[in-house]
Amino acid sequence: MALVPLLLTAACGTGDREAAVAAVAQRFSAAVQDGDGSAGCALLAVATRAELEASAERLCPAALAEEELPALGAIRRVSVNGVEAQVRGAGDTVFLTRVSRGWRVVAAGCVRRDPAPYDCAVKGS
Repeated sequence: MALVPLLLTAACGTGDREAAVAAVAQRFSAAVQDGDGSAGCALLAVATRAELEASAERLCPAALAEEELPALGAIRRVSVNGVEAQVRGAGDTVFLTRVSRGWRVVAAGCVRRDPAPYDCAVKGS
């Protein structure tokens, strides 16, 4: 009998993590689509932001706007594995990582390419 509450608690925790990951991916996509580079950049992982600025030779908000990332669209699948996560939407796939401040985007504008797993427009090194 003690296993039932434990299993329910574990299931709720997983759902909470997936919801948190999906929310960050949606906020990031909305910021990019709305042209709010500052809000989008605030949701990027540090290494991703640094790589974006270095490759574009611009500050993050301007560099992010230049990428013309697709909208995430309706979420089709959220996968969380420890501190790494993936959100697959109708229009984009976003990868995230958990840091001390919460979930942050490590890659966006990702398209599956065989044999390579994904080709991403925005990504960290």
